[in-house]
Amino acid sequence: MDGTITLGAIEGPAWHNSASIDTKVAHFTAKYEAIGYPPGSEAMQSCILASMTTSETAPVNPCRQLSPRQGRVLRMLDPGRRTAP
Repeated sequence: MDGTITLGAIEGPAWHNSASIDTKVAHFTAKYEAIGYPPGSEAMQSCILASMTTSETAPVNPCRQLSPRQGRVLRMLDPGRRTAP
């Protein structure tokens, strides 16, 4: 968002490790502006901080960025995988 090159899926581990703080703040700011939080409000700042922390520490579903077809192929290659796309 600020010209920084990032890796991986947005909000994934590689993204959090490669994205600058400015990139992360811009991403989460856009997310909360889209649902009506006033820019710069205390509520928005609180949500951005909470979302950044939660997103960074949440377990990652390896299929979440895959299409349904890609998820089926992944499960075919690894029959023990129970995670749905």
